Amino acid sequence: MGLIHPPRLFPPTRNLDSPSVGAAIDIVPREAKRVDTVPSNSFGFGGTIANTVMRRVE
Repeated sequence: MGLIHPPRLFPPTRNLDSPSVGAAIDIVPREAKRVDTVPSNSFGFGGTIANTVMRRVE
C-alpha cells in the first residue's frame, strides 16, 4: 500500500502494452488508476495468513 498513499493511485503495470481482451483481473495498462478500495495480505510462519480489505470513507 505504500504506492497508493495520498493521491490514491495505482501505478501502471510496466511493459503491458496490449492486455488480453478477456482478462479476468483488473489491470492498469498505460496510466495510473484512482482507487478507493485496496487489499492487504500478510503471510507468516506456520501457515498464518491474514487478509484485509480497506475502503476510503469520507
